[in-house]
Amino acid sequence: MKRALFAATAAVMLALAMPAVQAAGTDSTAAAKHSRTDYFDRLDANKDGAVTAEEMVVYRHKRFTEIDANGDGKITKEEFMAYSPKAKKASATSTDAKATERKTRYFERLDANKDGAISSEEWDAVARTQFAALDTDKDGKLTKAEMAAARAQHHHRRGGSETPAAPGNTQQN
Repeated sequence: MKRALFAATAAVMLALAMPAVQAAGTDSTAAAKHSRTDYFDRLDANKDGAVTAEEMVVYRHKRFTEIDANGDGKITKEEFMAYSPKAKKASATSTDAKATERKTRYFERLDANKDGAISSEEWDAVARTQFAALDTDKDGKLTKAEMAAARAQHHHRRGGSETPAAPGNTQQN
């Protein structure tokens, strides 16, 4: 049980950190900050000020289809390692060994059945797990404050030197 909880928490925290890993390959701190501040707004599809589990799954599933380069309904390790959002293409070709190692470990965690590919079901299950971990008050909705608190907690655990996120400052994934 503890191992499953740790794995779920680690997956959530890594998902929150992936934009920072990707942004590390770019020179644009403004772009990285922008991605942190508007992730919540992109998740909040109906613009009601709260994010539901379904909104998170739908938004993150769009990323699944972007990463699945050949459109076969699964993400291979090669597709996963090669993918980087258009604004951050430099990170896709990063030779940073630590970033590559983190991305490899993240792929391995996402591939729950260890068949060498991430299915859409595995991908969506992670989104639901992430939502549940972020929804600290268990009301079925995420607020900007909950997301900012998770980001600050993750940042604190990693021993980062930059100022943790202020309320309303959220992380993109």
